[in-house]
Amino acid sequence: MHSKIKGEITDFFSRELDSPENDLGGGIPAWDNFILGCAAGDDPIFEKLRRDADFPCFTPLELFRTFYPEPDTSASELTVLCWVLPQRAETRAANSGAKPSEVWGRAKLCGEKFYISMGLRLEKFFAERNIAAVFPMGHPAEVKRFNSQKYYVASNWSERHACYAAGLGTFGLCDGLITPLGKAHRCGSIIIKAQLPPTPREYGDIHEYCPWFTKKSCGLCIKRCPVGAISEKGHDKEKCQAFLHGECADFFESSGFQVYACGLCQAGVPCEDRIPGRERAAVFRNFL
Repeated sequence: MHSKIKGEITDFFSRELDSPENDLGGGIPAWDNFILGCAAGDDPIFEKLRRDADFPCFTPLELFRTFYPEPDTSASELTVLCWVLPQRAETRAANSGAKPSEVWGRAKLCGEKFYISMGLRLEKFFAERNIAAVFPMGHPAEVKRFNSQKYYVASNWSERHACYAAGLGTFGLCDGLITPLGKAHRCGSIIIKAQLPPTPREYGDIHEYCPWFTKKSCGLCIKRCPVGAISEKGHDKEKCQAFLHGECADFFESSGFQVYACGLCQAGVPCEDRIPGRERAAVFRNFL
């Protein structure tokens, strides 16, 4: 059963990435590859992440019950299916200069629109197989951002932390998730009432793939940030948000569209397309 549904899931993602809707303009796809991973709904890491937060955030069971309030559903019956859509090599190259590139902004604008519609179709995909599913980012009335003294702003459901739980990567100095295909990506998750084998977490620390935390080396993302929002102490979200909503927004508006995007810390760095010190993973459109 597991191999059958996993095969159908990978086929779904491949069809989506090959669809005309996955388009930056001119027939150029926003995304051309994906990796998938799974976390058990009752994995203790979700409770650990919630305890670390200073704002209300969901466990998989709590978020699932928001839409399916069945009292007999247990966390052990759920799986958090996660995915990473790495930026194309051409998009990363375009964003490796000193200023955000138009193609990166279009990847954020068009790619995000596609990502949301794909996630909602994934809910339908599971419903057609009698599997209840919740795509968190498709329900903005429930999944919200909060002010946080600890983290400045944060969401009550984090796609990156879900992917971390699902064995897909660890965090870097700039808060990006470093995966086997790098940290220049869009990641996502869906909670399903079905049990799929969890993807092993081949790391013991939340920052294990970042050489700054393991060896005090690299730190190139510090130099890549034009407003000093990344330092040896980490990511200053307040400075980052001010730049995104100010100079970056003005730049993209002058290019004819409105989006809040930058990504300079995700391109032109060793972790943009791989785990530093390793070969880029050979995985293509499959589970990790």
